[in-house]
Amino acid sequence: MRARTRALYIVGVIAIAAVIVIGFLAGRRELAAEREREAPVAAPTRLRDVRTSVGTEAGIVLDTLTERLAGIQTVTLGLATSRTATIPLTGELVADPARVTTIRA
Repeated sequence: MRARTRALYIVGVIAIAAVIVIGFLAGRRELAAEREREAPVAAPTRLRDVRTSVGTEAGIVLDTLTERLAGIQTVTLGLATSRTATIPLTGELVADPARVTTIRA
């Protein structure tokens, strides 16, 4: 009788350990799935170094599909036919503490 009680005790301990291990592994899988769901969406970077006549500058590079979807067109401008008249204005430039510039006349 004593051997049977001992065997039941061992089987019970093994069953409890198995339940704990299975629960731990299920929790790890759920945690990994949650991390994947909550991962930030990585938008394609469009900022690249662009060579210009002045040197290398940071520029935004768009593919043709993005340009078409956004309605962006590249057009060669013609020569200006007239120049708008400029009016000289007098005033004083005062720096604002909020880093905003105001013009006072």
